[in-house]
Amino acid sequence: MTAIDGFTLDLPDSPANRTEFGGPTDGAFPQVRCVAHAEVGTRALIDAAFGPYSVGEQTLTRDLIGDDGAQQTVSELFCLATTMLDPTAAPMEEIPALYRQRWEGETAIGAIKTTLRGDITVRLRSHQPDGVRQEVWALLCVYQALCELIADAAATPTRPSNTTSAEHWRTTA
Repeated sequence: MTAIDGFTLDLPDSPANRTEFGGPTDGAFPQVRCVAHAEVGTRALIDAAFGPYSVGEQTLTRDLIGDDGAQQTVSELFCLATTMLDPTAAPMEEIPALYRQRWEGETAIGAIKTTLRGDITVRLRSHQPDGVRQEVWALLCVYQALCELIADAAATPTRPSNTTSAEHWRTTA
């Protein structure tokens, strides 16, 4: 099972960043809008997309899943949509557990938004759009490396990798 979630990152207020990425009309800083696609069990990243603040999460998600996601629904609703119609392959009593697992993805992507980035006063450093793109990919690479590190460290019968916190990841690294 996978999940896609979006977030924004504050950027330095340079003319180049303001022109390329924009931001909220009442915001002090330009922002880059990101969406990340993660596997919910391992919390490993599958892919990510980002662009100007004015581009919505649904648009970035459609760009992210492309033709492979033709059977998927992009929605602002927090619900479980499935094409699994065979009750023997997907018994109704198992479906609520899938919804709970979806929140594992939310937690994983939340680690990128908060724990790795730092508190809400932390901005990316680059004053140029190409540098911003590089920093976003670097942040996602660090997340993925920490995800693999903690999965290896937590691969014991008594502690599955999805029970460790992002704060624990950062401290361990």
